[in-house]
Amino acid sequence: MAEAKGRLLVVTNDKALADQMASAASARGLELACAAGLREAAAQLSAGVCAALVVDFGRIPAAEREAALALRQNAPRAACFFLETNLSIAPDTPASLRQLPWPLPSGFADKLRVTERPVVMLADQTLFAT
Repeated sequence: MAEAKGRLLVVTNDKALADQMASAASARGLELACAAGLREAAAQLSAGVCAALVVDFGRIPAAEREAALALRQNAPRAACFFLETNLSIAPDTPASLRQLPWPLPSGFADKLRVTERPVVMLADQTLFAT
């Protein structure tokens, strides 16, 4: 088994992303492990250690996002990264916390006006003053 500092676990069923991550990890001397779903990722995390966990939210169903966030408890020392696409930042898609680009994507404010879900936006002092 690889040392913790050299293993990267990627949760995705996107072969193109896995291939890109594999070549990038290899170039940096890291071992890449892929999991197609959350159960497989949890099993791999309980079987060994990893330096980083990358979860492709674009390939995880919205109903399973909280479970994806709970994976971090299985790897408390690993850095965790959550990949999101522009499709998943819609205000009516459930997620615990998102980082939005600035300026906001085209049409985002219109979607925000018509959603029935409560939406809270946090901004730093500079953005708030703007």
